[in-house]
Amino acid sequence: MATTPIKKPAAKKKQKMKSGMALAFIGVASVMALGILLAFLQNNGTITWSWIPLGPTRNIVAGDRATAAGDLKTAVDQYGRAVRRKSTNLEYLGKYEGALRAYTARTASEARERYQQFISVIASEARVKRTDAAAWTDYLSEIEARAALSDSAGEWKAIEDAVDEMSKSLPSDSPLQALAQLHRGNAGFRRVGVLTPDERAAVVADLTAAAKASAGNDQATAWSLLTRLHSSVAAAALNAARGREAEESKVLAQAAFEELLLVSPDSLQTRLAAASLRAVGGTVSDALVDPAQFAPFAAQATQRAELMDTLNALLRQQAGVEPAGDVLEAWLDRNPQDLFARQTYASLLRMTDRTTAELQARLLLDAVRPTTGLLSATFEDNRASAASLLFDIAYDSIGQTTDDAGRDAAIKRCEEIRVVIEKEIDAKTNPLPLARVDGKIAFAKKKYLDAIVKFNEIIKGFSGASGEGEVTLSRENIEIAMLAAFCNREIGEKGQALYLITLALKSSPGNIILLRAHAQLALESTRAPEAIASAEMVLRALPEDPDMLALLKAARQYLEGDITLASGNDPIFVLAREVQTLVNEKRFAEGRRKLSDVSKLAPDDVRLARMLATLSANEGPPEKARAEISALLLQFPGDSVLIRIQAFGSSDDPVTRVRSLVEESTADPIERAISFYMRLKQESIFVRERATNETALGLPTAAVAMDVAKKLEDALPEAKAKAIEADKFHPMLIEAQFQDALIAKDDASMNALIELVTQGGRDRTQMPIMRARMLLVKGDTRGALQVLDDALASGVDASTVYRALGVARQELGDIDGALQAFEESYKRRPDDVATARIYAETLIRVGNSARALSVLREIRRTAGEDSQIADMWLGLESTQGDKPLARRMRATRYDASPDDTQNAMAYVALLASATPERADVIDERGKPMFSEAAWTALPVAERTKQMDDQRQLWRDKAIAVLEDLTAKNPTNALIAS
Repeated sequence: MATTPIKKPAAKKKQKMKSGMALAFIGVASVMALGILLAFLQNNGTITWSWIPLGPTRNIVAGDRATAAGDLKTAVDQYGRAVRRKSTNLEYLGKYEGALRAYTARTASEARERYQQFISVIASEARVKRTDAAAWTDYLSEIEARAALSDSAGEWKAIEDAVDEMSKSLPSDSPLQALAQLHRGNAGFRRVGVLTPDERAAVVADLTAAAKASAGNDQATAWSLLTRLHSSVAAAALNAARGREAEESKVLAQAAFEELLLVSPDSLQTRLAAASLRAVGGTVSDALVDPAQFAPFAAQATQRAELMDTLNALLRQQAGVEPAGDVLEAWLDRNPQDLFARQTYASLLRMTDRTTAELQARLLLDAVRPTTGLLSATFEDNRASAASLLFDIAYDSIGQTTDDAGRDAAIKRCEEIRVVIEKEIDAKTNPLPLARVDGKIAFAKKKYLDAIVKFNEIIKGFSGASGEGEVTLSRENIEIAMLAAFCNREIGEKGQALYLITLALKSSPGNIILLRAHAQLALESTRAPEAIASAEMVLRALPEDPDMLALLKAARQYLEGDITLASGNDPIFVLAREVQTLVNEKRFAEGRRKLSDVSKLAPDDVRLARMLATLSANEGPPEKARAEISALLLQFPGDSVLIRIQAFGSSDDPVTRVRSLVEESTADPIERAISFYMRLKQESIFVRERATNETALGLPTAAVAMDVAKKLEDALPEAKAKAIEADKFHPMLIEAQFQDALIAKDDASMNALIELVTQGGRDRTQMPIMRARMLLVKGDTRGALQVLDDALASGVDASTVYRALGVARQELGDIDGALQAFEESYKRRPDDVATARIYAETLIRVGNSARALSVLREIRRTAGEDSQIADMWLGLESTQGDKPLARRMRATRYDASPDDTQNAMAYVALLASATPERADVIDERGKPMFSEAAWTALPVAERTKQMDDQRQLWRDKAIAVLEDLTAKNPTNALIAS
């Protein structure tokens, strides 16, 4: 079958090809037309043609024209586009940098954006120039200035990363490697407080290498930074009572300082290093740390970090405030547009000349935004700081008032300035300035819990809650930490107060005010070694400080009186056993002779005073004992043991004893009425429980205990009525009544007391805790949890809230969550017996005996007569800790109170199961018979015999104790078993 051939449309195809070629030509022509624009320019009545090419050159030409016309915004944008297209062209980068430097942003967000562009430009210039030291120095100096302003560890870490990039781009033998090491070492020094040991070693290596490879000021700076780094580590170690580490770091600092003196005997860097070394006890010429001689050298400071270093070095010294002002005044003469320095100057003048400080602050509020740079980017922050400074100046006047009316007027002025601050800031994006102001106003009104809530908004940003770890604090944040610490101390949260002061000290290790506060709080928290370390640092600067001398003496006395630090062969400990035996046998005159002989050798030993007080209280009569113990309290004021002994010896009546104890420890009449009722109530509960137990065991002392319990309970109604009359809104009083209502499950009384808390407005933590406990009693554990979680979320941060949260979680079986809450509670108030008890009990329940023992060791002195704490502590010591100590303590308690069945039985168990050691083999004077060397030299058989003999002595003593108990309690089944 024939097929018809298909004809190809050749003509059409050719036509299409021609059309395509025409379109291509037209397209090219169009592009050329777009690339060769005709611009008609009027010039003296003539028309000229201007050719504007494609690409970044077009943007450069447009930028040049905009610059000539004074349109800097357009110039910046055009140069920026050119740089984005060709980022390595130095001509383009230079034009962009120049336009940015000359441009003034219109808004805060634009100022920050332009500053970031500026940083990016000078970074690009440094990378392109690569081996140009000046370009790298310009870039690194700028980002160091930015980091110095915030002084955050994150900013300084970013600089280390930038220098790493610089170092990698250079040949390994480039002279600029030394510059890189210097800047990286400087950045590491600025965040030394958060470095790991390995990171710190790397910083030391960088600075050492830079010092050896550099010359002139760079070399002096490297040795100075090394000196200051080691001194900073030494100061932190001293604060933490790590003596060996402190001494090793001080030796390294001294060695670096000697190298510095060789290359720069007297310069700003030398004086900065000298000040830091002197603060940790290093050897430094007095002339080098004389504040009056600092100002002439301060002119050598060219970077903001150096300026701040100079100010910090001066302000650590009491005489340094005026020289620091001179330094800032000279800096402002050279840099009049430096708004940050002016703000710092105004803040400093606040201490000495509030009128001039207020004038400087108002100059800041009236200033206009500078051109692109760090000061432009932080312009709004400086204005807000100036407004805050005006507030602080007004706030300072509160402390200058002498009457309530003047105080109220000063607080009102602060509240008026708060309105100004609110206008200067965007509280939605930056709520912290207002939180600071509101916290200080609450502090001035003595609403400490409200102040803590506000301060906590700021503190959580710099205490590691943000996930970035702890950071170096600004002066403002150090002030907030101090105020928050005071507030926490006032409400009894001494653990949190100590934490905040310690946190501030990491940023300002030599700060005398912080060191004084740390010493006081550490002693109040029974951390005597830390208190001693801080007090000694203060005394290095102020050798005659009477408060620190007294505190140092008290801390050392505390250590001397710490039974856990005494060995069984301590002569004072041995004497205590002997005197107690003489008191039990009523051989008082012989006991006095023994104490008198030893007191001549150690007149300042508080333990001897306590023994004499115990003897006097037992000997009587009460009037004589009271007078003698009062004299001892003049020598050792505030000693809690002496106060308790005085109360015991003041009378045979238990109610009078409680009243005496409260009167000795509480001066305020209102607080005295509350404390008397609370102490009487606690004592009556304790004695009633003891009497009930002794009755159940058939002990002969039960009748006496019952009589004492009744006397205490009979005195309660009158004491309660007087407490309510004194202050019905007192949180402690409301808590006591609420506890009674809880036990009785009296909803009406509980609700009435919650309403009373609302009316009083004294304690923001009390209401959520009471509601939660009320829900727990009703079995609504999840509801209680929600109430407590809501309270914490609202900023209420208190040990009592966390303790209640732990109880609620425990009720739901969340033991890990309960432990976490108890730990938070304990951390905030380590001297709270109730928290320590429930925390230790829970730790023991989950098998964490080591942590429980640590908690009990810390709380045992505060716990006083709390037998539960004492028994838990000694029980753990006997199994997990210091067994000889537990045995000595049980023996001492048995000698003092042989009728204490529970202690006697525990003593028997210890004696029966103990394994003797060398130090347990003693002579008739209670001293070890063998030194370590003599013991090692003994034949094995002889050592075994000595230990067997000692073991037998202990077993004989155990049997004697049991026989005595059996004779006194023939019907007690526990003893018989």
